[in-house]
Parts: sequence; structure tokens; C-alpha cells
Amino acid sequence: MDTIEERLPPNSIEAEEAVLGSILIDPDAYYEVARILTQPADFFRAPNRWIWEAICELNETGLAVDVVTLIDKLRQRGRLEEAGGEAKIISLLNAVPTSINAEAYAQLVQQAAVRRRLLTAAGTVARLAYDEGKPLPEVLGAAQRALDGAAALGTNGTAEAADMIDRAHERLMAARNGEVKPFYVASGAKDLDALLCPGFKPGLTVIGARPGMGKTSLILWMMTNQIRLGKRAALFALETIEEQVINKMLAAALQVPYSFLEQAQLTDEQWETYDILRGKWRRYPLWINDTQRIPISALVAEAKRLHNAHDLDILYIDHAGLITTPGERFPTETAQATYVADMLMALANELAIPVVAALQLNRGPESRQDKRPTLADLRSSGSWEANARAVLLLYRDEYYAKERSDALNQAEVEVAKNRYDPTGVVRLFFNTSLGKFGNLAVKDINLA
Repeated sequence: MDTIEERLPPNSIEAEEAVLGSILIDPDAYYEVARILTQPADFFRAPNRWIWEAICELNETGLAVDVVTLIDKLRQRGRLEEAGGEAKIISLLNAVPTSINAEAYAQLVQQAAVRRRLLTAAGTVARLAYDEGKPLPEVLGAAQRALDGAAALGTNGTAEAADMIDRAHERLMAARNGEVKPFYVASGAKDLDALLCPGFKPGLTVIGARPGMGKTSLILWMMTNQIRLGKRAALFALETIEEQVINKMLAAALQVPYSFLEQAQLTDEQWETYDILRGKWRRYPLWINDTQRIPISALVAEAKRLHNAHDLDILYIDHAGLITTPGERFPTETAQATYVADMLMALANELAIPVVAALQLNRGPESRQDKRPTLADLRSSGSWEANARAVLLLYRDEYYAKERSDALNQAEVEVAKNRYDPTGVVRLFFNTSLGKFGNLAVKDINLA
């Protein structure tokens, strides 16, 4: 049996010539083909690649594409004889009887090109794996980028409005008839879900707060609500370790301060409850990654792996400000934040699930009499606000004014941005000693 190295790389010469012949028969077929075959290297045979380059140049300069102009262009480029001469160009007219299947031929060429790129990427991954001088997270990120680049297909995202309306109508009718359900993941905070209509939707959601407001506790509470209902969740815990995350969640379920569980100071009855909870929690669909200072490329690669393996419903990041960008150079902190925000938004869109990222706000609230945060308090607010589908701002009045606050054991969550849905403020119960959130029957929704 031939080894991989001895085999001819994947290709379809017949499909390549059929594509070129289709364009000579019907020059308008070029526009169907060009959105699929986006680079000359998609053609395996060099003469076909040169002919394709000449066709592209003719189109870019606005000249008609036919046998005569193509031969002339190849002659100008010094490629006519290498491409097979005039006889070869004329013979392409007979490669196919009609241009009607030009798009199908282009897809065959594309598939072979992707397979060749995957083989090249496999070699890149192998070299990266052998380079023990590079940190593993950097290797994983570079390997994922190589594979993603190899698998990239042509631009197929443009569609006619009529087709899009028909597809949207079909989805709505399927939802109306109960055949499918709109995808969302409820947070378990009833008033918040009412504003989010009716929970986290696919896309990037940012939870912004100053230190001490309870970002992590809020995430763990919502995530607990979700996994108890069978939702598959993953958490990138970037400022705590895996054991601390689990113990915080168990302590909240036990109704005891986290320090009691951490120091094993439970009563006999509490230990019995702990054993029951531990048995239940072992079956919950939850995955935790506690890699400190994780590079954005490694986080994206691991998130994709988790989603492919477990079909995640929601992904949490606590918190996004601790994501690193090794190997990248940015002129400003804003440029770096924009890069991370762009990557997380792209990840959420690709996986088509909610990605909820906690973010520490700047010191703006500390300098104001009213400490409630605003969108402007997001670090590099332009990038995070622009990329987020929703922005939630967390605030606890008693943190700043315990003696005079009329909102003890309460937290405010302002939905400051909510694309396509209403904004407003909801209030949650917050047990300060337990660090645990809960529902309150109080809400203030702005439908304007």
C-alpha cells in the first residue's frame, strides 16, 4: 500500500478543466465560481492555475472573457506555451457541453484543494508538536489556526433576499408548529430572563462590574441553574483553580460560607448532605478549564474542541481581562482588547451558542457620587460594547454604603445593551455571607 507521501495529492483535473471551459462558454459563470475558488492555488495543475489567473485579471480589468482574449492575456503574461498553447485553450470549450454545472465543478475543485491544505496543515502541526521549546498553549493555538485556515471555504454567505425570507419563514413556521424551539439558555434569574427574552441567545454577552460586586458568584449561580436542567456548560476560570470553583458551587448549594467547606468545617448533617450533592453533581454536564493567563488562541481552540466533543449549550469566561495574546504586538491596550473581543465574538458566532464573558470595569465608578457603572466604564468600552449582543452591568449598593443603603442583600443587574430586545434594571437577592445570588420579585424594565 502506498504511503501518504507517495500518493499524488488530492485533485480533480477534469473538474478544473470543466470550470475553465464553463467560463469560456458562459463568462457570467465566473461570478458563481469566483466566490468558491478564492485563490489560484485551488487549482492543482499549474497550467490550469495560470489560465485561472488570466481569467481573473481579465474580469478585474473589465475585459470580455473568450478564447481570443484569454489567449492574448496568457501571451502577455508569458504563459501561453506553458499552459498548452492555443490548442489547449480551444480544447477547453469541449471540456463540458454546457456551463449549467459550473458551481458544482467549482465545489469539486474546492474540496480537493481543502484536502491538500489539510495535508500541509498536518505537516505544520507535526513540526509544532516536535518543537518542545514552545509552550504547549502556544502550540495548540498555532495548530488550531493552521487547521482553521486549511478548512476555510470560499465566500458563500451572500444570498438573495427572497431566499433568506423563505428560509426565515420556514424556521418560524417550524417553531410555530412545535417542530423546533428557538435556541436560548435561561439564566435562572427570572426577571433577567424576562428582559433577555427569554434568556442568553447565541452571541457574546459581557458581564461588567468593579471588583467585589460578585461577578464570579453570579456566573456560578446561573451556571448551576443551567446544568441542573441538563444544559451543557463550560467555564474558563482564569482567576481561580478548578477545585475552588467546585467548592464555591457546592458551598452555595449547602447554604454554608465557602470558607466552611474549604476548611472542612461542616457538621455531621452537612457532611451527609455534601455526599448527596457530590453524587448528583458528578453527573452534571459541566467542564472547567483553569489555565491561568491562557492565550486567546488556546482558549478558542479548546472551546471548539469542547463543543465538538460535547455539543455545548453555553460557554463562560471569568474573566476576559486575564486572557493573554502572546506572539501578538499591539500599539495600545485598546487595540489588544479589540482583538480579544473580536475573537470571542467570532467564536460565539461560529459555535452558535451564548458566550458569556465577565469583565472588570475601569475605575470610573469610584470617582462618581453615584457608583452605578455605565457602558463607558467598560475597559476599552468601544470594542466590547460593539461586539457584545448584550451587556450586563452588576452593582451592589451596600458594598459602598452599607450603613445607609436601602438595598441590603440585593444586587442590581442593568441590561445596558440588549440587541433587538429591551433594556432595563432587575434586582437579585444576594446573601453577602454566603456569596450567593437568588431571585427577587422586583423589577424595573424600560421598554423605550
